[in-house]
Amino acid sequence: MRTGPRLAAFFAAGALSLAALSGAANAAPDSAVLVISKVTNVKCLVTVKGHAHVGATERDNLAIRLFGEDLFGDDELVREGPFSTALNGDYSAVFTVACADLDEDPVEPDKIFAIVQVFDRSTGVTKKIRSNTVTGLF
Repeated sequence: MRTGPRLAAFFAAGALSLAALSGAANAAPDSAVLVISKVTNVKCLVTVKGHAHVGATERDNLAIRLFGEDLFGDDELVREGPFSTALNGDYSAVFTVACADLDEDPVEPDKIFAIVQVFDRSTGVTKKIRSNTVTGLF
């Protein structure tokens, strides 16, 4: 009984399965998660992290805009950047802003979300990724 070809076929099938699984792991959707915390009564720490599918990355290909969510049009509050994505498309941007800049509603709690703009140099296209909405009194 010859096991050589069977064993080779078994390992080849296993390698194909692993390649398929690793490809699926890299197919994470574009994402953006916004976290805002007060450092002092004057300064707020903003963190935006996530993933953007890009064919090629270079430095300074990412910008972040914070908006106040309103029923009749969202107000742009802050622009920050440029930041850079990692080779795999992951990114993490941390910056401070004046909390007063996030106080978009003087009566109700503020509702803030981020739009992450990522320039994909391989296609020449700028993607826009919307984050979750953070509610708080800033």
